[in-house]
Amino acid sequence: MSKHKTVCILTEQIIHAVALDPRGQPRLRATVDFTIPATLCHCDDVQGLAEAITQAIQALGADSHAITLVLPLHWCFCHVLEGQRRGTSPQTLAYAFEEVLPLPLEELTCAFAALGPHRVLAVAVPTTPLKNLLQLLEENGIDVDHITIDAPAVALSQRNGFPGVLLLDVKWARLAANLHTPELAVVSAFGRDERNLLEELRQRGLPDSSTQYLRLDLGEPSDPRARDDVASDAVDEPRTRYGQEAIDLIAVAAAKASSLDLRTGALLGRKDRDQVTRLTHHVLIVGILLLITWCTQLVWNQQTHRQHLEAVRAEQLRVYRDVFQTTRLPPAAALRLASERLRLEGLTQAKAPLPNTKTSSPLDGFRDFVAALPDDVRVMLLDARLDETQWTLRGQTVEHRDAERIVETLTAHAGLSAKPPRTTRLPSGGVEFTVVATGADQLRERTTHEP
Repeated sequence: MSKHKTVCILTEQIIHAVALDPRGQPRLRATVDFTIPATLCHCDDVQGLAEAITQAIQALGADSHAITLVLPLHWCFCHVLEGQRRGTSPQTLAYAFEEVLPLPLEELTCAFAALGPHRVLAVAVPTTPLKNLLQLLEENGIDVDHITIDAPAVALSQRNGFPGVLLLDVKWARLAANLHTPELAVVSAFGRDERNLLEELRQRGLPDSSTQYLRLDLGEPSDPRARDDVASDAVDEPRTRYGQEAIDLIAVAAAKASSLDLRTGALLGRKDRDQVTRLTHHVLIVGILLLITWCTQLVWNQQTHRQHLEAVRAEQLRVYRDVFQTTRLPPAAALRLASERLRLEGLTQAKAPLPNTKTSSPLDGFRDFVAALPDDVRVMLLDARLDETQWTLRGQTVEHRDAERIVETLTAHAGLSAKPPRTTRLPSGGVEFTVVATGADQLRERTTHEP
């Protein structure tokens, strides 16, 4: 396969084929006369157009028929979307673009190219007629791997941003420029008088000094001063390109305009579809291999565990024969061994000491105290602070007598010594009490050391 890139450019009356060398410069050129329609939707002779493109490509004699197809601007719907951030999803851009389109999105294929941080060039082309053209080219051995638009492709290829380009054919004018006025960023005029069109653009600030002026319908004049008055008045002479020079400029720019590509979605080629199919098959094969590996690992683990279980059972039976001196084994030898182990441990191990009430947790004593409270005592405990030497209880009850009965129960069942409770009658009814109790041993020790 050749590394040379081939570009096919559609103009009004001529189909141009340009082969580029590895450095991206024009190497071979071929042309075929063919009048293309004003709009793609009215392209009735798609078969003839495909044959003309095939003839132009084959005339180059290239060993590779992978081409970039350059469509005229008036075959597309173009618009500059203002306020759209760089990196916005194509779905969001398509919804914003749909507001200015004369056809529904389902009938179009869209492409987007960033013009700046908040400006996006949106391009749409009718899907069905262009898809029919691509299918016919594929049948003729022509693989279209890139589809772009003439004027925007030239403007996007400029290194100094998006300065602008103006293409003039026999009846068509195509303009793309970096303007602050969105409606002038992309213009396509068909059947307009050339002098009046340029005069109108000049009054609106176009073309300016940065605009590339390309005449596609004229040959290269021998004397630059012999150019017509329209061309001389329109722009500066050094920026004007004529005939084949203009075609070469479009071919070089189109080969570089990778950011604007309509070869997407329903217009993907057979090679791209085959690549997606191959990728899907590879993913499916990898998934099947992973599933087989996982199942094999499960089987291997099951076999290992089964062998380990059989070894454990054999060891249990061996121990059973040694302990009971019998050749007759019960159905559940493991359970019998476990029961025998518990019996032997009960005979040989020392009994656990009984819990000591002195070292028991204060919470255990508190449980006993709560369980011993009389049934007719109603108490709401607000605060309880328990430690090894002192308990402090604060709460509410119905009468003073209930607070005293709490102290009596605390002294009788928790092994503590408590002073009479401090009580306060509440305005809303009931009694608030505070009880402070200490352990009997600590109380005794405190009394002994008093003077």
